[in-house]
Amino acid sequence: MSAPCAPLTPDLRVVLAFANTLGFDPPGDDWSDPSVARGWLAEHDLPAGPADEGELAHLRAFRGALRAVLEANAGHGSREAAWGQVEPFAREAPLYIAPGETPVLSPAGSGLQATIGTVLASVYDALRAGTWRRLKLCREESCRWAYYDQSKNGSGAWCSMRICGNRNKARRRRERERPTS
Repeated sequence: MSAPCAPLTPDLRVVLAFANTLGFDPPGDDWSDPSVARGWLAEHDLPAGPADEGELAHLRAFRGALRAVLEANAGHGSREAAWGQVEPFAREAPLYIAPGETPVLSPAGSGLQATIGTVLASVYDALRAGTWRRLKLCREESCRWAYYDQSKNGSGAWCSMRICGNRNKARRRRERERPTS
């Protein structure tokens, strides 16, 4: 009998929300300008965000790199190449080990580097806990929603079997049933 899936932690919920600020159906970006991005980050208890358009572009690039890893977790693309996209952001985000009964990795500094450091510390915690590979991008091309795979064996492919999974299965059935001429 398989062990139950580890629950989604509050920190990983924030990582998923962060990745899902980029929409595909309908297309859009929740971070339309630096002030909107700062508001979003504040709502999610993340450090102060981008001060200007340049920093917003940097934050969006980090989100894209993180989404590449989630896509690799779903079995699309090289994990090594995806992590390579995250590396430049990890190099610039100062982190330290905060003392306590159970020391934790925490961001140092302020501003955008602290925001990126906070997200990376949550990623590191999930890697250590063995739950990181369960964060994936939906296989449905029109969706691409980041989700936490709660299947017993971690083999889920869609954010929702009821919606994206059914769309995919119906499309495949129509293709099989299409008359050949």
